[in-house]
Amino acid sequence: MIVVALVRYLPAYQAVQQGRTDVLGAESILRSAGLNPTSDQLATATAMLSEAKQDFGQRSSVIDEGWIVGALARLPWVDRQVAAVRALRHAGEDGTSLALDLIPVLQDLHSGSGGGSGVIKELASLGNTEHTAITRALGDLASLDAAVAAIPGGSLFGPIERLRTDAHQAQQRLDSPVRAGLTILQTLPRILGSGTHRYLILLANPGEERGGGGFIGAVGVVVFQNAELVSSTFMNSTFSDALVTNIPAPAPIRQITGTNLVLADSDWSPDFPTSAGLATEFYTRATGQPVDGVINVDPIALSYVLQVVGSVQVPPYPQVVGATNTLLELNYIINLARPGDPGKAYLAPFGHSVVDAALKTPRGKWIGLATALERGAAEKHIVLFFDDSQLQRLVVNAGIGGVLPEKPSGDALLVADSNLSGTKGDLFVTRHYDLLATVDSHGHVQDRLTLTYHDPLETVPANAALLANTGGLYEDYIRVFLPPLANFDDLQVSENGAPARSVSPEDFGVEDNRQWVAYDLVLDVNATTTVTLLYDGPFAQVAANGTVTYQLAWERQINALTWPITVKVRLPGGHNYQFQSDLSIDREWRVGGA
Repeated sequence: MIVVALVRYLPAYQAVQQGRTDVLGAESILRSAGLNPTSDQLATATAMLSEAKQDFGQRSSVIDEGWIVGALARLPWVDRQVAAVRALRHAGEDGTSLALDLIPVLQDLHSGSGGGSGVIKELASLGNTEHTAITRALGDLASLDAAVAAIPGGSLFGPIERLRTDAHQAQQRLDSPVRAGLTILQTLPRILGSGTHRYLILLANPGEERGGGGFIGAVGVVVFQNAELVSSTFMNSTFSDALVTNIPAPAPIRQITGTNLVLADSDWSPDFPTSAGLATEFYTRATGQPVDGVINVDPIALSYVLQVVGSVQVPPYPQVVGATNTLLELNYIINLARPGDPGKAYLAPFGHSVVDAALKTPRGKWIGLATALERGAAEKHIVLFFDDSQLQRLVVNAGIGGVLPEKPSGDALLVADSNLSGTKGDLFVTRHYDLLATVDSHGHVQDRLTLTYHDPLETVPANAALLANTGGLYEDYIRVFLPPLANFDDLQVSENGAPARSVSPEDFGVEDNRQWVAYDLVLDVNATTTVTLLYDGPFAQVAANGTVTYQLAWERQINALTWPITVKVRLPGGHNYQFQSDLSIDREWRVGGA
């Protein structure tokens, strides 16, 4: 039986391996071309993907259909290997179909000439019918997610383990950015279609973070009529301060300002539909004009766009803002950090200039522009909300709606920082987040979350100017959002390596069925403080055979800078796992299982 198995199934396994090689080769071609490939590169990549389609399809079909594999699937340990190879084959087939369906989209973006004001209308035309390559690609992406999820956990034979690792890494590379980009293209016809559409743009600053994004320094309104941009207007967010004065501020803000809420601080909630609704209320009450949706965008997203369209200079100001210095340069300019900086008056014309430059992008750079937008959306530097329920459902399902999910099962985590210093301290204060999850045989989990903050001394005069009036001291109202069934156990604080001491949380609350625990961190210059939160709950799943599976979803805060994270999981039986990653995007892990 073993000899027959080798004769019949080794070629099929080799076909799966060759399919992997072909897919990675095609991906390498497209990435080396900066996702702006020539016709020859597209043809070569298409040929390699077509070969991979055969490898994952007919050439390896015996893996699913053969009777010997069916018999092997009943043997202990071997069953997991068989299930893994089958799932990997399906994942390869779905991933290849996805890539082949994306090729026509790249060709449509790449072909032709022109640009200018018609760019929006032409981009919208790509998603104008229900049965486009975009719709098929989104279906392929859903199938790929399901196939990867079906790959069993636990110990696998060496080469199969490597294939599983490749599959998970490929899914991470593809899922968020591709889903975001395709959804943006798919929604453009409805966003910009027939009639007049008005959208509110919030220009947020990650240097002064709020729970639902950065401090809103300026707002813009773009108006489209029949897919043509007819106007774009930007203004300082303070325009509404004297016009809307009776919206209560969250207690931590009110304690500092002594006033009601203003538009600049309207994104206190980590749930973007909530903060978008509040920003809309400010704008509509101040102007009398309704809007059809809200777009949050920050300088990091703009830096991705500037990589494509080039640096921007706003007459009559001499400052040049480029892709490599967008965030810090804008903070210098608007906060008068250097002699000659114009201050907040710069933001409105800068926003208009970036929109204008993007709309004048020549067609040969459209792929680069689309890639910049999808990256910004996947990393939550661009977040969308629409009044149209169908549009809103699409962006939420694509993970670009900034929704605080309920997470009915599994472990879930969101750290929402809110800078109350009145400075741009988030540009300089560093963070490192660590989670230790200890799981017992009943699926009960003890979580130990450690948040480490360090406030360095800033000696560069322009940097120090961004910390004026505090001497560099940093105050952060930290809210940690937990799973619905979590039990809070303890909060401990250690300053500069001193022994940890238990402290009382600043507050507790619940939003969208997610409970949160708050701590008001005050950090001195050159100081390091560690905040440790202990909580527990039934976050793991236990199968009928006693097998334990633990799954963690760690959500990224809107507009936040990227911080490193470490996750350690201890399962029953001495099975330990450790993951080093970062919060550039939402992260998920699943360990254990059969």
